[in-house]
Amino acid sequence: MRPIAIREAPFEQDVTNEPAPPWRALEELKTDPARLHRTTCIAVMVAAALLGSPAHPAGTDPPTGANPVAAERLTRPQKIEELVGYLGYGGDIKHTDVAIPYLAANVAPSDTSWNKTHRRWQTVSALIGRDLRDDAQEAFAESEAAIVQSAKRALSDGVVSEDLDAALAFFRSTTGRRFLELQNSLIDLSIEVGLEQDIGAEVSVENLDARRHVLELWLPILFLRSIYGPQTADRAVDAAYQKYSRLRGPQLDALAQRYAEDLPSFAKFAGSVSFGRIIDAAKETGQGLSAPNLLAFFAAEAKRHASDWHAAYL
Repeated sequence: MRPIAIREAPFEQDVTNEPAPPWRALEELKTDPARLHRTTCIAVMVAAALLGSPAHPAGTDPPTGANPVAAERLTRPQKIEELVGYLGYGGDIKHTDVAIPYLAANVAPSDTSWNKTHRRWQTVSALIGRDLRDDAQEAFAESEAAIVQSAKRALSDGVVSEDLDAALAFFRSTTGRRFLELQNSLIDLSIEVGLEQDIGAEVSVENLDARRHVLELWLPILFLRSIYGPQTADRAVDAAYQKYSRLRGPQLDALAQRYAEDLPSFAKFAGSVSFGRIIDAAKETGQGLSAPNLLAFFAAEAKRHASDWHAAYL
């Protein structure tokens, strides 16, 4: 695990200073696909408990609507709340554990034996995880709650019942759960890519179509495609393909293989007119609000807790 490049990180900047939604920072999205995660609440998919991700043990409970019997009795506000959860609004802080191994590696970069097999690695990692979760809750809870409320208002005002029920039926299905699992994996991958040093190595065209197909189904890309058109989305996919293939090519290939049988169903839902109308209704979410900047947060945490983490290593 390579150390996080903390020397390049903006230690002094406010970790909640990036505007949401990301559509106003389109030029940066075209050239830096990692910002597809860092600047948007849409990109964070769903509660960790619903997905069963080992990286996020402190996730929230699954939405009530996951129970088909209970779902029939849901009111419209409850359905809107469920949809907001599936779209990932206000979920950035559930992904902070992805950074633990990168921050841990930076605790003792000169120690050649410092890796996951070191006797103190688990102790240091546990401390880092606690600090990240506690500090993220303090830093982001208020802003994420505001984003969630904004999403509820936008969807409540703009989504018709037929589209709402169709989206919920998909997300509650086995295929929909796997779609959300893919989104969750892509978000974790985007954080890893943001924490890695990109040396700009040549990218192999091997598995080009499979990797692109996975990236094209990433919700931030779907939002870009719906709002700004195919040319903008294609440029974002091209940029993401190049960078993610350099830094996480095998992982992209593994995702393409894992979800190969599901991808046609994912694409059918993502390209549906009904879901397009939901995206259109959601695009005004977060106007005037700040979305978490996780990479700045991780860098600030490395500086803030450096002495404590190093003491745990000794």
